[in-house]
Amino acid sequence: MPQSKVRSLLATSLFLAFTPALLANQLDIAGTYGTDAGCAIINGERSIPDGKVRALGADKAINDEATCTFIELSDPTVEDGKTVWEANVVCEAGHEAAENGTLRISLQQDLKSVDIKVLEGAGPKGKLNLCP
Repeated sequence: MPQSKVRSLLATSLFLAFTPALLANQLDIAGTYGTDAGCAIINGERSIPDGKVRALGADKAINDEATCTFIELSDPTVEDGKTVWEANVVCEAGHEAAENGTLRISLQQDLKSVDIKVLEGAGPKGKLNLCP
């Protein structure tokens, strides 16, 4: 099994094993958003497509082999029809030191995708589509 697949499986295990630090630190979203590889991992598929592993759930995100847990989440605001949050995260990958980050998460009005920007530090970035 390629090392990238092993890392992806490790990220999934971490994603599923972590419980949120505080239940209040959850995005008000239904479902999970991700890349093709991220969605495949979240859905437990055996065949993982090549590509970046990114996924976003209500209380955490995965970025390749790192799991980023929401530590602090702003109240949502609406900008140009999009629901927007800022999230402070802690990203951990295996035995590596944890990295902090600040994300700007924009949920599109049609609820079919989110855009994530890293404002500072670590975390996933890019456009993620709603997982099937």
